[in-house]
Amino acid sequence: MTEASGAGAVAAVLERLGVSHVFGMPGTQNIDLFEAIRSRSGVRAVLCAHELGAAFMANGYFRACGKPAVVLTVPGAGLAYALAGLAEAKRDSAALLHIVCTGEEQTAGRPRAESLDEAAMAATVVKESFDLVDAETIGEVIAKAHRACMAGEPGPVMLRIADEVLRAERPAAGVDASAPARALPDAGAGAEVTSLLAAARRPLLFVGQGAVAAAEGVQRLAEQHGAALLTTTSGRGIVPEDHRLALAFDFLHHDIAELNRLVAACDLVIALGCKLSSNGTGGYALELPRDRLITINSATGVNQDRYPARIALQARAEDWVDLALDAVPTRVWLALGWYGAGTLALGSWAWYSGLARAEASVAAGFMGLMPVSALVLSYVLLDQPFRWVHLLGFATVFGGVVLISREHAHPGG
Repeated sequence: MTEASGAGAVAAVLERLGVSHVFGMPGTQNIDLFEAIRSRSGVRAVLCAHELGAAFMANGYFRACGKPAVVLTVPGAGLAYALAGLAEAKRDSAALLHIVCTGEEQTAGRPRAESLDEAAMAATVVKESFDLVDAETIGEVIAKAHRACMAGEPGPVMLRIADEVLRAERPAAGVDASAPARALPDAGAGAEVTSLLAAARRPLLFVGQGAVAAAEGVQRLAEQHGAALLTTTSGRGIVPEDHRLALAFDFLHHDIAELNRLVAACDLVIALGCKLSSNGTGGYALELPRDRLITINSATGVNQDRYPARIALQARAEDWVDLALDAVPTRVWLALGWYGAGTLALGSWAWYSGLARAEASVAAGFMGLMPVSALVLSYVLLDQPFRWVHLLGFATVFGGVVLISREHAHPGG
C-alpha cells in the first residue's frame, strides 16, 4: 500500500500498529506529520502546551490502559524539554514511543536548526533508539521501535525520522502489524506457582503497575481463589478499591504495621507486576516472607536483594494470569468428582434407602440435620468462622429431632 507522502505513510503505519493517541507540539520540523496524523480517523492528536506535559500524558495513558502512546516533538530543545518525562517513564516501566522529526540536515557548512546530539542526550533514559532514514523502510523501522517499547520490561523508545523520509513521494506503507510472539512463562515454574496458589488457604495478590494489562484477569483470579488484593501506589486502580477482596491500603497514610500483620498471616504472597521499589513498599517497611513470596515480573532480578523470593518468575503479568486462569485446580476436579459420584449418586442412594426403612416423621426430623452438617463442613473445609449463634441453631435442630423421636416412641402419649 502507498501513501501520497512519507508523513502520510508514517501516520498510516502508526494507525495499523494500534496507536490511538499522539501527544505533542507541532513545530517546523514535524508539522507535516502532525497534519497527516490529524487526517487519520483512528488516531487522535492531542496538542499540549509543553513537551514535558506531552511525555507525562503519554506516561499516564500507558498506566491507565497498558497501551503505548506516541510523543511527537521537534529536535533539540523539544527533545530536551521532554527528557524528564522520558526518565520518569523509564523508572515507571511505562511504554511510550518518542518520535523526533530531525528536520533538514546541515547545508553548505551551516548546521541545521536545533542541532543537538539527540541519541546521546536520551541514551540514559530510553531503552533503545532507532533512526528512520530510508522511506522504503518506514513500516519495518516503526514496527521495530513500537515493539521494542513493549518487549520485556516496558519503557520509552526514541525514533528519529529524517526530513527526507517525511517528504518522500508515494512511499510504501506496508507493515506487519501482528503482535510479536509472546514469551510464555517457563512451563514448569508457571505450573508450580499455579499449584501453590490452588493449594493456598490465605493467599495475597500484591499487584503493581506491571499488571495493568491483566486487570480483569487479576480480579477473576482473586475471586476464583479467594485471594486478598493489595496494590502498590502506582498500581492503584487496577482493581476497584471497593471490591470485596481489595484491601485499599494507602502506603502514604495507613499504618504499615497493621498490613505487616495481615501479610504474616497469609500462607502465600504473589507480587505480580511489582518492582518492589521504595514507593511501592512504604519505604521498604513492608515485610514480605521469603519462604512464601513469589515474584512475577517481565524484568529480571526485581529487587532480589531486599525481597528474596521462593520463586522469581520472569513473565508478563497477563501471560501468567492467563495461564493460571486456564489451569483447573486439583481441588476443583475433586469437588466435581465428589459432587457427581458422592453427593448425587451415593448420597441419593443412601437417602432414599433410608426413606424406605423409616417413617416420614423420622425422615423429616433428620432433614433438619442438613444445615448442621453444612456448617460443620464449612468450618473444616472452608475456614469459615464459628459464631455463638450457631450453637442456638444446633440446639434448635437437635431439640426438634429429640421431640420427633419421643413422639415416634410414644404416639398419642
